Amino acid sequence: MGRGGKCGICLATDIESTEEYERVINLQVSKETTAASHATWVECHVPSCRTQYVVYDIGSLNVRAKCHYCRSRSKEPAPMVECKQCLNRIIYPVAHRPPSFLTSEFVCPPCTMGHELTTELETTARKLAAENTMSWLVCDVGNPDKVPFTNRSPFHTISTMGTKGFMDRIKLFPPRNSALTQRGKPIRNTDTLITTLQDLVAGRKTEKVYCSLCFSTFWPASLNPACGRRGCLQRICTGCLRGWYGSNTSGCIINTAALACPFCRRLPTPRTLAKYGMGLHAVRDLHRALVDKGTWIYAWCSECFTAKELVERSCARGMPPEVTDWKCPRCIERLEVERLEAERRAIQQALDDARAAEDLERQQDVEGRRRAVEETLEASRLAAIKRCPGCDTMCERVAGCGHITCPIPGCHTDWCYFCGKEFPQGAIYKHMSYAHGGMYGDDWVNSE
Repeated sequence: MGRGGKCGICLATDIESTEEYERVINLQVSKETTAASHATWVECHVPSCRTQYVVYDIGSLNVRAKCHYCRSRSKEPAPMVECKQCLNRIIYPVAHRPPSFLTSEFVCPPCTMGHELTTELETTARKLAAENTMSWLVCDVGNPDKVPFTNRSPFHTISTMGTKGFMDRIKLFPPRNSALTQRGKPIRNTDTLITTLQDLVAGRKTEKVYCSLCFSTFWPASLNPACGRRGCLQRICTGCLRGWYGSNTSGCIINTAALACPFCRRLPTPRTLAKYGMGLHAVRDLHRALVDKGTWIYAWCSECFTAKELVERSCARGMPPEVTDWKCPRCIERLEVERLEAERRAIQQALDDARAAEDLERQQDVEGRRRAVEETLEASRLAAIKRCPGCDTMCERVAGCGHITCPIPGCHTDWCYFCGKEFPQGAIYKHMSYAHGGMYGDDWVNSE
C-alpha cells in the first residue's frame, strides 16, 4: 500500500486516459475471484533482490520481470518476507501484515498450495566460486581474506607462500555458516554437492558427462548448450553441433528439422547458428522454408544465397531427388545471359582485331556471328514475355501451365501462353491438349 492508503495503480503517473485507467483497474479481476483463484507469479531478475510478486497485466510484460523497488532504484528495500520452507522471498507490504504476523513463521502461498518450488540445475565449481568466492572451497588460515590459489601454477603458489607450514595453513572445504547460492538463490543440497566434490578431489579425478545427442563421454568444459535458449539445459559436443546445424549446405535441399534445437525444438540463438550453421544464418528468405515446410520443399541456391522453392510436397511422390550445387531458375537464366554477353564481348573484340588487321573476309564472318549472338540474346530476353489478347498487357509466365488468366482488373482474359490466343475457360485445356502436344485430349472432350 502506498501513500495515503492508495495502491500502486492509483499512485501511477503514466496512465494517460480514463479508458486506460479503467482497463488497468479491472484487469484480471471479476466477482468470481476468490482466495483460491490462480494468479501469475514472477520473480525480480536482479540477483540481489529476487523477490516474487503477482502480475495482473501479463500481456504487457515484454521484458524480464523487475520489481517496483528495483525499477525505480528505491533507497528503501522491497518489503519482502522469506518463506521458511522454500526460502523464496515474497513481497508482503507491512500495511497488509496482521498484528500477530511473525517473519520466522511465514509460509508463502505457493507452499501453502502444495506447489513444487525447487528445481534442478547443473553447475560447476567455477560458477559457484564466481558467485560465492573461493572461501567455501579453500582457505588460507594465515591470511583468510586472500584467495591462496589463482590461475598461477601450484609451484608458483607454494613458492610465494613458502613451504614451511604450508599444509597446516591451507584448509580444503572449510566450515561455512550459510548455504551456497546460484543466481542469488540458496542451493538446498549444498552439503551433498560439496561431499560429491570432496570425493572427486580425494580420488584425484574429474567426472565426465555424456553428450545429450551422441551419448559419448566428454569433459564438462567440452560440451556446449544445444541451442543457447533459456530453459534448455541440454549440452552436446562440438561435433554434434556442427553435424546438426551444419547439415544444411549451399546448393542442397534445406532440412527444416535441423533448423531448430533437437531437444526443445525452438530456433537456436543467432550466435549458435552463426558459429555452427555453415553460413545458414545468412540465407535470404530462410523463414519461408519454415512457413511453407508442409507444402513445399526448399533448396539453398548456391548463387543468390536464397532459400527457393524446389518441388511441391506430395505424399505419393516419395523422396525428392538429391541435388548438389543447385541454382534457382532465375540464377540459371542470369548466368546464361552473362555467358552470352561474355561471348558477345569476345566476338566484338575479335571483330575489332579483324578490322585492325584489315581482314575483310574475317571481318564479315565475325560480324555475322556477332549479329547472330545478339539476335539470340534478344530473343532469349523477349521469348518469355507475351501480350495479353484482351488488354495488350505484357505478361511473363514464371511457373505453372500454359493457361494464363490476366490479373489486370477489368480484363481477366483466359488465353493460351503458347500461341497467345484467347479461349473460353472451359475450352482452353482441350485446345492445349490438341494444339500443343498434351496427352489427355479425349478426356477433355468426354468431360464436356
